[in-house]
Amino acid sequence: MAESSQKFTILVVNSQERLRNSVIRVLQALDPAFHFDFHYMTTDDHRLAEWIKRAHVIIAEPIIVPLLENPTETCPNLRWFMSTYAGVDQFLKLHPSPQISPPPYTVTRSAGLYGPMIAEFVIGNIIMVQRNLIQMYETRQRQESPFSTRSQYTKFLQFAQMRIGIMGATGSVGQDIARRVYALGSQCWGLCRRQRKEGEPPVTPQLESHLNRHGLPPADKCFQRIFATESKGDALKEFIGGVDVLINTLPDTPDTRYMLGGAPSGQSEPDIHPLQWCKPNCIFINVGRGSVISENELIRALKNNWIQSAIIDVFEQEPLPESSILVQADIPSQRLILSPHVSGIQQIDNLFDDILAKNLDLFSKGMIEERKYNKKWVPDLHYIVDWKLGY
Repeated sequence: MAESSQKFTILVVNSQERLRNSVIRVLQALDPAFHFDFHYMTTDDHRLAEWIKRAHVIIAEPIIVPLLENPTETCPNLRWFMSTYAGVDQFLKLHPSPQISPPPYTVTRSAGLYGPMIAEFVIGNIIMVQRNLIQMYETRQRQESPFSTRSQYTKFLQFAQMRIGIMGATGSVGQDIARRVYALGSQCWGLCRRQRKEGEPPVTPQLESHLNRHGLPPADKCFQRIFATESKGDALKEFIGGVDVLINTLPDTPDTRYMLGGAPSGQSEPDIHPLQWCKPNCIFINVGRGSVISENELIRALKNNWIQSAIIDVFEQEPLPESSILVQADIPSQRLILSPHVSGIQQIDNLFDDILAKNLDLFSKGMIEERKYNKKWVPDLHYIVDWKLGY
């Protein structure tokens, strides 16, 4: 371990000065016994690799993660990487078997930040599809009277008539969606990995406290039923077949890849087509990860009318190329809506500042104790990535 007089190097890599200012403000409020050097740079700085090699803490977008390959050489001092994003896909690409060989440093993700804006994106798209707003726009573009297509706007479901199915019911994004659609009158069904014990709340008290900041209904009231993928039987089939809107919020893990059908490009596809279990008027919304279903399987579901519409914000390959079957598909725009991964975008706000302050305070105290008592720090930060789960 370095001498106690050595300063910790805190490196922030981001294009937003708001983040830099937030980190400086938090660092200045820490225990004076925590000695640090602060450095800020953008991702295109030619000195980036040099500073990564020096850094003890990196606060950055995951776009720089490929620079951490061979960590004993590229980032030998790194103790903690705070990702300003919720997903950890880049780390999983760098460490394809993290359960066996995880990164030698702690990784935390910015959970709980994106849920409210993703929930608004989901609700807005449900309304757009149910009320056929795209048809209204196209009618106006053709300079036709809206009354010429009036019959197309009179058949729809209100939120109080819909059952919303959320894949990833116990995650922060799924919870934020559930609270809001429940408040609008919908029933909610959830899907998660593990079967909850009787009386066990769907989320931890810590997450409940964090999410319940807008006066919305608590988690245990939102879900009428929660299904578990680990349980035996037809849990997935019953879940999918019972909802009017199917929303995926799941991360990309070995267990979630192609859960809704298909296979990687070039591999043979299984005979099971989960979206075939959907109600014909079901709306599928993907704000999780594109790997939950292949592009071919999604197009198959639309062409076979297994689902009414699909709103896709995330893709296996991003940016989505013009040659993608999703872009080229001959499917009406009101049935296939594509957005460029913007349902939840990075915003440095007071909520992020709160997570940042709590974690930097915990880290600084841990480092002070480690150097004072020569006892290795056991990470106790918020939103530490569990590599056994992949998120």
